[in-house]
Amino acid sequence: ATAAYPLLIPTYGMGPSLIDIGPVQAQWYYDHAASTDEFICDVSGAGYIYPPDFGKALKDPSGALSSFYDLTQKYMNRMDMHTLRLMGVGAPDIAQAGKDLPKVAFLMPDYGQQGEKSYSDYTYTLPTGQPVFRAGSYGPGSKNMADEVRSHVGATRPAFLSACIWNWGSNLKDIK
Repeated sequence: ATAAYPLLIPTYGMGPSLIDIGPVQAQWYYDHAASTDEFICDVSGAGYIYPPDFGKALKDPSGALSSFYDLTQKYMNRMDMHTLRLMGVGAPDIAQAGKDLPKVAFLMPDYGQQGEKSYSDYTYTLPTGQPVFRAGSYGPGSKNMADEVRSHVGATRPAFLSACIWNWGSNLKDIK
């Protein structure tokens, strides 16, 4: 990768339980993936959850979340997934996921942080040694995604940032 052409790794989020509920569909995606494509565990694990809210009504919410992460790891192993994308989390939730999922190579929280953040808010390493790449989100109101990414990264080199185009509120004109 060069400064003019940063390294891009195409990633595609997939619920890892698809291997049981839609094995033909999961196999199709793996069969048609390029060697550079990466499938990541989405959204928050074996099922679509927001970790801070998971198990709140139970007597042992943290035990329920740890059990959920155990199941998540089993599914990730079956799908050869190494990255987990979390939703609706803060720094303590991210650290807990890292602790409960020590085999996860990377954590990619968020669908996009909002507001002005420094590079160290987007990209850091947990005490467990796992890199965290919080997502910068670009969509309606974004004038130039490349310039916004550069402003979040600043002068830090090498720099790593998870950048998402906010598809729920964007159209093709916004992306162009």
